[in-house]
Amino acid sequence: MSHHPPISACYAEGNNYEFWMNTSMKTTFWGKSLEVKPLGFQHVRIRFGDLKSTEHYVIERPNSSVNNLIFGEMYVEHFGPMFIKNMQTGDICNVEFKKRGWSGKGAYEVEGFTYNKSNPKDKKGRIWGKWTESLSIQVPGSSEEKVIWKAHPLPP
Repeated sequence: MSHHPPISACYAEGNNYEFWMNTSMKTTFWGKSLEVKPLGFQHVRIRFGDLKSTEHYVIERPNSSVNNLIFGEMYVEHFGPMFIKNMQTGDICNVEFKKRGWSGKGAYEVEGFTYNKSNPKDKKGRIWGKWTESLSIQVPGSSEEKVIWKAHPLPP
């Protein structure tokens, strides 16, 4: 791990998963905000059932910014594309983290689509929501919608 420049690596594992990443970043100071462009990838390997079948995902993260560094309430915002690739199937998911508008419109919103490797223009599924509240998916091949993650209430 290095502080100047900021470089780090990590590894974690559990009974059914492994997670690892190496990262550095490019930062830009804009006066009242700090923009961070992450460099490097995250990897997640998930083991299923008999623990012999696995899926390996590679994630390229969106940009982040810390806003109102001088005045106002400080907040963190993620924005731009996040790409996820299933290394076994070649399928991909592109998720767009929407940038907050002047009135707060679009704050924390995400929307993305999954694509089959064999037809990268054909949308298989959809994911959407707010990364601070909940995420839902539309099951590929149907109109069924399912909440896949919901945030716990913040402590007092």
